[in-house]
Amino acid sequence: MGLFRNVLLIAVHLLLIAEIHAEFEEKLLRQNELQKLMLQKGWEIPPCIRRLQQLCLYDNIRLEAYRVLSQFYSWIGAGPDEIRHLINFMDRRNPIRNYQKTNAIITFAVENPWFVGCQHFLLEQFCPAGKCFMAELIEEYEKPYLF
Repeated sequence: MGLFRNVLLIAVHLLLIAEIHAEFEEKLLRQNELQKLMLQKGWEIPPCIRRLQQLCLYDNIRLEAYRVLSQFYSWIGAGPDEIRHLINFMDRRNPIRNYQKTNAIITFAVENPWFVGCQHFLLEQFCPAGKCFMAELIEEYEKPYLF
């Protein structure tokens, strides 16, 4: 009975892992398709990203903003030096002075390029309500026009 139970638990765990992997693959495919759509006409910075770059934020929120911005810039093809320059420029306004954390964020972003999406709590507050090319691309990708 104990061996059967262990085999059953392992099978359930493998199914969960397969489900998680499939979900991640789907998200990755979505990101790749959005990236292709965005870069078709050359890259552009969404208004929410541009506004986030210009703010002075509290330390904990600023680290999350650095992650969001770093991952976005990595996603559109910026190199580590360009991302580091951007983060250092932003950090001059109200320095964190935690180079280990900022370097870790930049390294993570370079290894994991991503657009977090319009519903991210830092970006949605700066969304120009339907006047953003990125929101239009996401809507077009998720609900393609038939004609």
